[in-house]
Parts: sequence; structure tokens; C-alpha cells
Amino acid sequence: MNKQTIDHLAKKVQKTEETLTNSERNEISAILKAHKESLRHNDLVHELSQIGRKEIPRNEWKAFFRNCIQKIGEGIQADCIRYYNFTFKAETGEPGLIPEVVWQAQSSRDLFDPGNSPTFLSQRKYSSLFERMRNRSSFQTTPDKEDIGPLKMLMQADKCLSMLVLPVRSNTTLYGMLRVDSCHKDRKWSDSELNLLHPIIFQLRNILEKRDLEKQLHSTYRQAQIGTWEMDIKSGNFSWSKVTKEIFELDSKSLPNGELAADLFYDERSKNKVMEAVERAQITGEPYDLEIKIKTAKGNAKWVRDTGQAQFKNGKCVRLYGIVQDIHKRKLAEQESEKNKRLLEAITQQTEVAVWVRNDSGDILFVNKQWKSIFGLEEKEVIGASLRDFFEKKHADEMIASDRSVVKNNKQVIFEELIKTASGPRHFMVNKFLLKGISGFENAVGGIGTDITEIKKTEERLQKAEEKLREIIEHSTNLFYTHDVNHKLTYLSPQSIDFLGYHPDEAKRRWIEFVSDHPDNEKGFHRTQRAIETGEPQPPFELELVRGDGVKIWVEVNEAPVIKDGKIVSIAGSLTDVTKRKEAQSKIRDSLREKETLLAEIHHRVKNNLAVVASLMQLQAMESESQDVRGELLESVLRIKSMAGIHEHLYKTEDFSNLDFAHNLKTLVGEIVDTMQYSVDISLKFECDEVRLSVNQAIPCSLVVNEVITNIIKHGFKGRKTGSVVIRLYQNDKTVTLAIKDNGVGLPADFNPESTKTLGMQLIKTLSDQLFGTFKFESDEEGSIFTLSFQKKADKSLHT
Repeated sequence: MNKQTIDHLAKKVQKTEETLTNSERNEISAILKAHKESLRHNDLVHELSQIGRKEIPRNEWKAFFRNCIQKIGEGIQADCIRYYNFTFKAETGEPGLIPEVVWQAQSSRDLFDPGNSPTFLSQRKYSSLFERMRNRSSFQTTPDKEDIGPLKMLMQADKCLSMLVLPVRSNTTLYGMLRVDSCHKDRKWSDSELNLLHPIIFQLRNILEKRDLEKQLHSTYRQAQIGTWEMDIKSGNFSWSKVTKEIFELDSKSLPNGELAADLFYDERSKNKVMEAVERAQITGEPYDLEIKIKTAKGNAKWVRDTGQAQFKNGKCVRLYGIVQDIHKRKLAEQESEKNKRLLEAITQQTEVAVWVRNDSGDILFVNKQWKSIFGLEEKEVIGASLRDFFEKKHADEMIASDRSVVKNNKQVIFEELIKTASGPRHFMVNKFLLKGISGFENAVGGIGTDITEIKKTEERLQKAEEKLREIIEHSTNLFYTHDVNHKLTYLSPQSIDFLGYHPDEAKRRWIEFVSDHPDNEKGFHRTQRAIETGEPQPPFELELVRGDGVKIWVEVNEAPVIKDGKIVSIAGSLTDVTKRKEAQSKIRDSLREKETLLAEIHHRVKNNLAVVASLMQLQAMESESQDVRGELLESVLRIKSMAGIHEHLYKTEDFSNLDFAHNLKTLVGEIVDTMQYSVDISLKFECDEVRLSVNQAIPCSLVVNEVITNIIKHGFKGRKTGSVVIRLYQNDKTVTLAIKDNGVGLPADFNPESTKTLGMQLIKTLSDQLFGTFKFESDEEGSIFTLSFQKKADKSLHT
């Protein structure tokens, strides 16, 4: 029934209304009402269809979709419409429906607050709702018809008298749900009314599909860094998408224009290249696709892909549009790949090893210059040819079979091969491998051949040298061995039978099992461990070993760490039997010990004899009535005691050539002060370093000290009750210095050591000459100081 027929019927009803029965009148009214409803639905479907064809900016999509739901609500005269979007909960991934748009008729806004409804209808909780949507395209219900459950509680909470559910879905995808609520009365939708709603849902689904498609496209463009642009030729206006502005590093609110676009070119070459393509597109309609370098608004250089094409109207170009894509990373990768390609080519062509690629049919796909040189094929083109073109059939078939085994087993092989080259037979180390993941080379085999002929010759020479070394080791009187860092023997020469009492294979155990409990062995243990820890060779040392038969022998150990790749892997060494030498040394030590004991006894007797002489002279001095004689005798007593003190020190020490002179000096000066017994209270101070002298230097030095101290006590403190003496002894390198300082009256003004003829001064001169030293006297108002310096020498130096 078309519109003209309906209008004619409506006019006829108005003219003949008095002649119609009530039944006829109701029938005609129902027909007219249904038709008007159909027209309203058709208008709504058409409007939604028109809306769906429009380009909707992404930031305006939400308002646009809300407008669509409002039009549907007004068109079907609903109290409330909710559109639920099907989604997954972010926290748990649970599927369900979330309300995206809620529209209410003006008459229903005071009945309830849609904000009180649940914000997420989970598929698990509202399983009956999802089940009915899956089984039917639509359904309607009321709270009275529903069993107690979430859906009934939902309608009661929303004061819904009836609810119509319209799933928005394709054959495979559920986009969401359109919920139509009646709040003033229980509205029952007839089949004809539901049929009228299906086109509306269809158009709504198309709109949602378009939205999802645009989202996916926008996401794809963003991920691929692709932006759009267009230019109106007449107005000169530019339009750039958000991604385009991001590529050019522009603010999203900036307005593009021709001047801004011109400033983005990296240089004039890039600018001219694009301008020529744009001009050609406007004239011929030919699209362009260029890769150019730009300079962003922030001054950064970047590679982009720029495509464009022209739109014509009435034979005239009215619009240019296209895309711009950020290809900077890809371009850099391509440049790096090209650089690596040239680098690889340079390496393969300049290396001394042969490099080739062949397929499993024997066709040559690549060779470098060295490969061609090896076989004398420098002047021939070999790429694309077969191995059979250059080698004898048997030889070529062997190479092809070897290549095929690599392909079949999918495994790298490394082997040595004797090859007939242009310069004669040569040994090569060959490495063959499958080329994986390279398109077009699925059955290709790569190879690297390294000429090892000289290495083989060196190995032969080493083998001969090793054989000679083995002969030396096996016939040596020494035992050669290696042990790991855990002290386990890993190699022993045949001499292990003589040294350890075991065959080499039987003796491969921890070497410390062959060591006795002699205390000197600890030094050897320490040196071996130090070599393991530091990697440094240690001085030779001696060990006492216990043979398998219980016999003990002494050996001298010479060993050094073996280091590989910066890591200590073992200790290598040799043992020399020094048992007889040790026995001889023991006898010599015993003999020396006897002689040293005898010598100490001699020094003891000399000391005692000197002490007796000193005592006799001291008694004689006490009995003498002459003061001068008494003084001379006491001075002689002190000289004798000085020598006796040295001999006493000698028999108490174990080393006669290494006396602690500082200790002797303190004893000597103390005895001098005690023996002189003058009335002056003298304080002594010693500032002495440890200086060790031989007996031949200690005795004259002691006598010099005796003369100087005696002279200070006799003359230095005349007219005084107290005095102090400071004795300093120190050694700088090999020079020994002795300084004696007093705070006495000082030396006479006319004192001259060279002209003084006293016995004491003559002794100081003589003894200083014996020490090959020098001395001097100094004096001032603070007292006097005597200094003696001489070179420390061994005994043999003093006897020359």
C-alpha cells in the first residue's frame, strides 16, 4: 500500500464516516496507524543510514552516537533507552556489558535515576540474559514473568514495567545490547512492531561496525606512524591529521599552511623533488610515492614516506590528498643493512679464507676471490655455473654429496680435507653450514675454507719435538709431573717408580699422600698453594717424601703454574733427588755447630781472661798512691772492659758477623760511667737505631766510644754537679754514624785533634783509620759533640 492509496483511503473515510460501521471504522484506523508507524520507522532508518555515511571526527564520535540513540528513542516513543557495549573487565578479563549511552524521554526523567543501575553486567551473573540474546534476536519481558534473580532485581531497581532487549550483533560478533524500557505502562511489542525495529538495529550495527573499523584503522595508522593530509587547491587550505602533526613534531593545535609545509623540507633537493611530483599529479593525475628527508618543527632530521594523488572535477584538479609515514627507523635500518652488506662484501672479498655458497644441486651461488684463486679460476665467471663445469665428475660429485649431507642432517660440519689446488695439494679446515631463514636459499650450503697447510707442518714439527722431549723425560734422572688445582697428580714420568715406589698410573692420586710429616714440608705446601692462587712461579723448595716401601727421601721441587685463557688449570714441575746432598749438608751443619760452640767457648775464655786482667789493673790502681798512675790504670781498665764486652756479646750470639751494636753500646757506656765513679750526676740518653756490625768493626768502634766517654767524664763537667750525655747511632744506606753530645764546658779554645799527642787521641785516630772512617770534634756554649762516620763492611773487607 503506497502513500497515495493511504491518503485516498483517509479522505474517503472522512466523507463516508457516517455510513461506516464501527468494525469497519476501527479496521481502517488500525491500517492508517500502522502505516504511519511504518513511515516513521522508515524515516528513522533512512536518517540513520544517512548519518552512517558521514565522516565523523574521532573526538566527536561519542556525541554523534548519543544523538543516534536519542533519535531512536524519540522515533520508537520509548520511555528510556540504554545502549550497553560488550567488553571485558580490565581487572579480571571477565566478559560482560557496560552502559555506554542512556537516554530518557522528558516524561520519564522524574521516575528514576539511571545512575543507580549497575555499571557492569557480567556474563557470569546475568547468564540468563546472555543465553536469551544468544538464542533469539530479541525478547521482551516484565518483572512478573522473571524468576527471582539479577535480571528481575535490575528491572525492579529501575522501576521498569516492561523491558525489550534488542541484541546488536553480526553472525559472529556481539557488539552490544539496546535495552528499551517502559516505565508508565506494561508495553507489549507486536511482531509487526518488532519487525520494524530490525532495520533500525541493522543500521545501528553498521554504525558500530564503522566505529570499530575506524578505531582499528586509527590504531593501525598510529602503530604504523601513518598520518593523512589534504589540500584544497582553490583556497590553499591544508588539513593534517593528528598523527601527521606528531610526525612533524608540531603542536596538535597548530594550523598548517603552505609556508609551514615548505619549512619542513630538509634541503632544497628534497623540496624540489616533492614539488615536481605534486605539479605532475595536478597536470596528469599521476599519483606519487616518495621517500624524502625532512626537518621537523623541533629541528630533528627524519625520513618520511610521502604519497599523494589528485582529485579532479570537470577536468580540473580541485584537491590533493595522501598520507605521510614515519620511516626513519626503517630507513636507518636499511642504511645499516646496506652498510653491513658492503662490509660483508669487503670482508669476504679481502679475507685470506675461501668463502662460497652452493645449492644442493651443485650450482654456485657465491664465491669470493680467494676461492677462485685457490682453483685458478680468476678469469672465469663462476656464479650460476655448476661444480661439474670446473672439476672432474668424481670430485664434483663428492663435493655435492657433502653439501647434501649438510642439508639432510640440518647440522654444521667441520672437517679437514686435502684439496688439489692450482698450486698443488693443500690442507684446508672446512666449515660447512646450512643457510637458514634466507628466502631463496632454503637448500643452500655456505662454506668457509681455511688453508692450514703451514699449521699442519708446524704440528708435524711439534710432534717430532714432543717425541724428543719424551725421550729426554723418560731417560732423565728427574721425575716430571703435573697436578691439578686440587693437588691430584694427572701425569707422572716413568721415574715415579724410583721416587715414589709406584708405577705412573698407580701414583695418580693426591701428591700430598706421598709427603712425610716433616715440619719443613709446610713451607713447600705454602708455595704450591701460592702458585695456584696467584699464577706466579715460586722459588724451588725441598720436601721429604715417603716411598711406597716406607723409605724416606728428600727432593728438590721446581714447579710453575700452567695458565690457559687466563685461568690456572694445573701445576707442572720436576723432582730432583737430593737425599745425599741433604745428608752431606746435615754433616756439615753438625761440624759447623761444633766449631761454633768451640769458638763461643774461646770468646768466653777471652772475655774472662780480659776481665781478670782488668780486675788486676783496677786493684793496682786502687793501691797506687799516684793520682796520675791511678788514672792511667783506670783508663786501661776501661779499654780492656770494652774489648771484653764485645767478646761477651760474641759468645752469647749465634752470628759472629752480625752483632747488635746498639745493645752493646748501652752496656758499654753504663759500665764506663759506673767505673769512673766521679761526683757528677750524669744522665744518659740513647737514640739508637738497630745497627749490626761485624766483630772487626764493633771492637774498634767500642774503643773509640770508651775514649770519648772517658774524656767527657774527666773534663767535660768540671765545676758542675750534673750533666747529660746523648748518644746517637744510626745507619743511612751503608754509612754508619755515631754521635756523642754533652752539655758540658766544651773543648778548650786551642784544641786541635791533629796536634794533640795524648794516648786517647792517638787511639781515636788509629781506630778511625782501622774503620776507614772519619771523625770530628765540635764545641760551642752548649757543650761539645763528637761524630764518627764509617762504611759498614763484611769481615773480609776489613782484612784486605
